Amino acid sequence: MPPRMKPEALWNCDAKSIQQELLNKTPKLFAEADNVEIWKTPTIVVVAGVDYKVEQRKLGEQDMKLLWDHNRQFRDIFYVIEQGNLWNRLLVTKETWTNLTTKHNVFPYFTESVCNSSPWEKDDDNTWNSFHSRDPLNGSGDLETCYTIKFLERNRMAGETEESWSFGQTAVYHRMHSRSFSSVWFLVKPSPDLKSRLPEKLNEFWYDEEFRYSRHPLIHVMILFVSLHGWRDYIAAQNSKLEQFEGKSFFSGTDAVTQNDYKLCFEDLQRLQRLRRELLKATSVLDATAELSRRIRSIIPKIAVHMRRELMAAIFEELDDFDIEVRYMKSCILGLRERSSDATNLFISILEHINGKLGLGNTVANEASQATSAQALSVMTAMAVNGQIGHELEKETSNRIRILTIVASLYLPVFLLAGLSSLSSVNSDSRTFLDPRTFWKFIAALVTVVAVVWSIMFVLQNVPAYEERDISTRKRKWGRGWKEWAKEWANMACFS
Repeated sequence: MPPRMKPEALWNCDAKSIQQELLNKTPKLFAEADNVEIWKTPTIVVVAGVDYKVEQRKLGEQDMKLLWDHNRQFRDIFYVIEQGNLWNRLLVTKETWTNLTTKHNVFPYFTESVCNSSPWEKDDDNTWNSFHSRDPLNGSGDLETCYTIKFLERNRMAGETEESWSFGQTAVYHRMHSRSFSSVWFLVKPSPDLKSRLPEKLNEFWYDEEFRYSRHPLIHVMILFVSLHGWRDYIAAQNSKLEQFEGKSFFSGTDAVTQNDYKLCFEDLQRLQRLRRELLKATSVLDATAELSRRIRSIIPKIAVHMRRELMAAIFEELDDFDIEVRYMKSCILGLRERSSDATNLFISILEHINGKLGLGNTVANEASQATSAQALSVMTAMAVNGQIGHELEKETSNRIRILTIVASLYLPVFLLAGLSSLSSVNSDSRTFLDPRTFWKFIAALVTVVAVVWSIMFVLQNVPAYEERDISTRKRKWGRGWKEWAKEWANMACFS
């Protein structure tokens, strides 16, 4: 059973809620099988020329049964927990995690940091370093420290021509025992650089007696410096992306677009906005890293036991160099952010200008089209009016010809009868044109001829065979009433 902690040591830590959160996230956080690495430094032996080698292997069942008691031996032990591919869970079971943290009396802040960083499946916007450090927890004089630190990972997706970058995160726990000067470390998802370089550095620290007693602050400083690996390449890559956008925004034609000109589109503006967001997150990561450096600087005097003053000054100078490098990286990122903001504004202005020109061209084209349509409509209207006028003229001409025909038809019988009877109707004695005794014969013949002529004309004008060949139409025409026939006779009489 672990020693009882003093209540004033973690007065702001709600251990029960942290354990409850751990239980809630267990299915997404822990795997079903263990794949934990254990690194052990050799037990100190004061023999000249001894080759110190860090033992690296997988954590086995024997290690779980006989967990190392760090209060008895002067050595270091590291538990390296990687992240798996299956749902991006940690390659450790819930049981093993509980046994390790309970055996080494790990304070709940580290569990809280791991829970807040889970499920480790995406590049989120959280940049909190989760730094916690406590001196006495159970009266043993142990110093516990935990924090999370961001690092850059280079990615190349399948089918992509350019590299992409993402931020990884390492959770670090360190417990130093003041009596034996031994230590326990947890490294959850360490960066590839840290995992490859740390064993070599541990061998160097243990080989030199002076570094052996100052190895704890040196390991923290090393973790800080390793987190900056890749930042220069990252800044160069982001600068290269930004130069492409600036080239498009600086040299794109807006008034006179040529065939070889840049093709501007809204997708470029979206990509530029994503770049700005990445730069904004990079600034937050550097701020968190600088704050972490300040916090680690504050605990160095507590873990630098038996360290010479010159070596302490050298460590602080290393931290000063680290802070300067972080500020330089931040200034580069801020410069890229400012340039990206200017490029975004210029992109927006160019797109608005192009859209304005396109809108103006469309307006002019619409007006020309409307003018053309109006002109065509007026021409068609004029043609329709002219056609209507021509139709009216044709109708009026037809009516006049009809009237003339009827008049001619009326006078034709008169002239015909007059001509036929002129030879026999002239009275040579009275020298008159008509003989009163035979005048009534002339009138009777005239009326008969006129009636016959009108009847023939009316029949010829209304015979359906000359107008339509449809039987139903002929029936309608022949079925008109006698009143309509009378109207026709009346009209013809009026014209005459």
